[in-house]
Amino acid sequence: MAVFGKPVGYSPVEDSAVRVHVRQLRLRLHEYYACEGRHESLMIEIPKGSYVLEFRSAIPEPTAQVDLAPLPQLVQPAPVARRGFGLNDLITIIAAGVTIVCAAGWYHAVNQARGQTVPWPLNAVIQPNQSTRIVVADGNSMLRLLAGKKLTLDEYLQPGFLNSMVPQHMNENVARLVHYISESQLTSYADLIASSTLVRLATRQADHLIVCSSRDLNDRDLEQGNYIFIGGPTSNPWVSLIEDKLNFEVVEDDAGGTMYFRNKNPLPANRQPTRD
Repeated sequence: MAVFGKPVGYSPVEDSAVRVHVRQLRLRLHEYYACEGRHESLMIEIPKGSYVLEFRSAIPEPTAQVDLAPLPQLVQPAPVARRGFGLNDLITIIAAGVTIVCAAGWYHAVNQARGQTVPWPLNAVIQPNQSTRIVVADGNSMLRLLAGKKLTLDEYLQPGFLNSMVPQHMNENVARLVHYISESQLTSYADLIASSTLVRLATRQADHLIVCSSRDLNDRDLEQGNYIFIGGPTSNPWVSLIEDKLNFEVVEDDAGGTMYFRNKNPLPANRQPTRD
C-alpha cells in the first residue's frame, strides 16, 4: 500500500502488481550476479513463492581433504586370438550404421529448431539474454468513456486519477461496477490476441517476454530493457511518449467517438516500401 498506492483491503488475486514487480526484481538480481556482480562476496536472492529476502555467501566453502588409497594394479588381460569375419560382426556393423544415421537425423533436427529466429522487425526488440515487456492497456479506456474525456499520460500517472474518472452521481450497482473496473487488472481481447501472437513469433526467446499492465509501469522502468506497447494513446497512455516517432497516428474525434488511423508519412504511389 505504501509503495504502489493500493487501497486498504485490495485483492491481490485481481491486482498482480506486487507479484509482477517481485518477479522482475528476482530476474534483475539473477542478471546482476551473472554479470557485473559475479565477484560479489554476498548474494541477495528472492526464492520463488516468497517475498522474503535471503542472503548467502557467494564464496564456496572449502572442501575437506580426503586421503585416497592407492589404486590397485590393473591386471593385463591375456591376448585373444583373432578370428574371422562372421554374421555377428555384420549385424553389429549394421546396427552401428543405423545408430549413426538416427543420431545424424536428430542432430539435424535440433540444429534446425535452434536456427529458428525471431522474424523482422520483431528481432529488433526481442533479443537473446534481454527481457522485453509487452505492455497492454488496462481498464482506463472504459472509465474515460464514463467520464467523457480523453486521458493524458500526466493525468494517468497521478495517484488519484481513477477517482477523477468516476462520475459523482451513480446508483449503487453502477458504482460497484465502476469501482471494480478501476481496481482490477482488465484488458481487451484484442490486446490478448496481440500478446499471444508476439509470444508465438518469439520462438525460443519467448521466455524473455514479460506481459504487464500499463498501470504497473513507471517512468523509471523505461531506463533499461525493451518494450512493446500495445494500443494507441487513447487506451495505453504510454504510447504518447513515442507518438511523434510513429508513421501512423490514432485519431479519435471524441471520447468514445469515431476512431481511425492516419498515415503521417505516406509513400509516393510509384515507390515500394523497403526494410531499411
